[in-house]
Amino acid sequence: MMIETGIAPNFTHRTYASTDDIPALVELLNTAQQPYGDDLVDTVAQWQADLSSPRINPQQDVILWHAPDGQLAGVVAVFPSSLDSTEPPDAFVQVQAHPVYDTPAFTLHMVQHAEQRLQAICGERGLPQMTLITGADSRYHARLALLDELAPDYRVQRRYHRMRRPLTDAALPLAAPAVPDGFRIVSDEEQGTGPAWLAAWVAMFNDSFVDHYNFHPTNIAEHQHYIEHNPAYVPAMNLTLLAPDGTPVAFCYVELDADYARAVGEQVGLIGVLGVRRGYRRMGLGRAMLRAGMHCLQAHGASAAMLGVDATNPNEAVQLYTSEGFTITRTYISYRRVVQA
Repeated sequence: MMIETGIAPNFTHRTYASTDDIPALVELLNTAQQPYGDDLVDTVAQWQADLSSPRINPQQDVILWHAPDGQLAGVVAVFPSSLDSTEPPDAFVQVQAHPVYDTPAFTLHMVQHAEQRLQAICGERGLPQMTLITGADSRYHARLALLDELAPDYRVQRRYHRMRRPLTDAALPLAAPAVPDGFRIVSDEEQGTGPAWLAAWVAMFNDSFVDHYNFHPTNIAEHQHYIEHNPAYVPAMNLTLLAPDGTPVAFCYVELDADYARAVGEQVGLIGVLGVRRGYRRMGLGRAMLRAGMHCLQAHGASAAMLGVDATNPNEAVQLYTSEGFTITRTYISYRRVVQA
């Protein structure tokens, strides 16, 4: 059942117009997130990259609400899964009000618009239904209480941890990556980003995550778009492990976002994605690539590393990260609702 609610009649809303909307959007998100930790920071560059993705049509998938004085009061951003994904279609939805206007009624109003957008996407794609995925930090009690009140339409789907580890603490030194004889670590700086390498990398990426929860495969065009439009991408920081026959079998992509570092006042690097191809697991390759990624971040000036992980990852990722010195700093609780066309 659609949610029926209302807000002050003098609020107005419109869809995203251009990149000129991004600074105010980012300011709203950071203002709203600040009470839940100084490390929750969005950046203009990040949103510019996200909204240029082939998966999203920002002129339809991003909705902005304004108060009578013109201040941005709320935002909804819908990120649909790829058209060519073999998994059931879904969309991650970010819903956020400015703290001044953050009431249950306003949030429900925005959620309703998100549901309506998913219904429209179903019509555009000829789908009978889509799954709406949203959530909040575990410390955002008001939002979680609201989502719980919407049961059974909204149900807890998953929990995701953010973990962090210092890289310059003498009491917690970095161990060297240990790879089997004949294996070697290369980077995009050495391999380039030509069609053959991109195709091999994408095949490895998809094979590494195909058995993970709610995984949607990527493709060459999406990966190429990412590395061309992400300002934090550095070829030397996308590391890949090659088997003796040259097959890419494991990888660790890391980045150091200058805007994020300035915002948090520390050079915190991101372990963006870490994976091991099926058939090469239980060989210590994930641990080796994690260590290689941390050494890479340290070499580029990072004082700490952070990452995100599914709390119920089937390959014991949380245990791996804990054993390498990472600790949980926050937990995101994800909810889902099936929206019918």
